[in-house]
Amino acid sequence: PLPLTALAREMMETLHADGFGGDDHSALARYYAKLSGTAIGQ
Repeated sequence: PLPLTALAREMMETLHADGFGGDDHSALARYYAKLSGTAIGQ
């Protein structure tokens, strides 16, 4: 479990740096969209 905790922290730090620090864990979709070069539809 500890390696996954570190990974989740890294993802949340990236989101915070991108201005999404106040969002909940559903913002992780933004992280994966950024990694894959896609956009999340409205």
